[in-house]
Amino acid sequence: MTDNKQDKENIELLSATRGNALGFVFFRILLKCLGLRIAGAFLWPVSFFYALFDRTACRRAYPVLDCIYPGESALQRFWHTWQLFTNQGRAILLTNYLAATGKEIPVVTENHPEALPYTQSGEHPVVVVSSHFGAWQVAFINSWLIHRSITFLDRPDQRAVLDKFQAVRAEEGQVAEIAQNQTVAGGLVEAMAALSRNEMVGMMGDRATGATAAEMPFGHGSVNLLTSPWLLAARMHAPVIVFLVGLQWSPLKITCRFSKPFFPPDIPGRRLRAEDLRPGMEFYADELAQMLQRFPDQWFKFER
Repeated sequence: MTDNKQDKENIELLSATRGNALGFVFFRILLKCLGLRIAGAFLWPVSFFYALFDRTACRRAYPVLDCIYPGESALQRFWHTWQLFTNQGRAILLTNYLAATGKEIPVVTENHPEALPYTQSGEHPVVVVSSHFGAWQVAFINSWLIHRSITFLDRPDQRAVLDKFQAVRAEEGQVAEIAQNQTVAGGLVEAMAALSRNEMVGMMGDRATGATAAEMPFGHGSVNLLTSPWLLAARMHAPVIVFLVGLQWSPLKITCRFSKPFFPPDIPGRRLRAEDLRPGMEFYADELAQMLQRFPDQWFKFER
């Protein structure tokens, strides 16, 4: 087995092995009987346990936390880890809550003026690069994407309770899902076809391993980011819009932020090089950093 395949399996294992069926049933009962706020209060002791005893999850959270909060004490690092795990639990709870009830929650859309022609019109192909940030699991409900449908490349979740698209399906949003691990070339062929039809294609840009990764400066360190969204956009001459979703828990509110469009370099006469993709990836990292200032401890990026 190659290192790249091992990396992918390890990343899957982290989400696929945390929690158990009894715990998920417990929280679903809480959601149904006592509502979202009370169920969310029970997350604090659960996330405290994971922050204290789950060494594997903590080790994978530390690289990004250390980039954001350099030189902090062990107690401060524990607090941010606890907050991170709690926020991730809140996002999962919210996804299940919306899927089960179909209720609406307050949504603030921050659409950069230069992005409007691309988010509201079907006349242009667009690559939307998102992240495992905030309430990302419920980010692609169609009403939040204004007037456009989207084809989203993802890796299906092994557990139904963690299904990132369950709230979208409950809303019958115009989201076409391409399973990257069940298609040729990771769904890029289908994505190129969608862009050639002037459609919107969505990808996550933050979890990457092996040949798909590039190390980028971030905060006081560096992180690995995915190169394929930027390569796809450059090959298809499509602008990129970074789409991030911040979660405010009390009072409950979602903030959907669309960046200004980033136009990849047009370099005729030669193949794209790694350095050609760096400006776009730096733009993406900067958008993440800005959102982290407003919504701290909401980037669920776990390095190996």
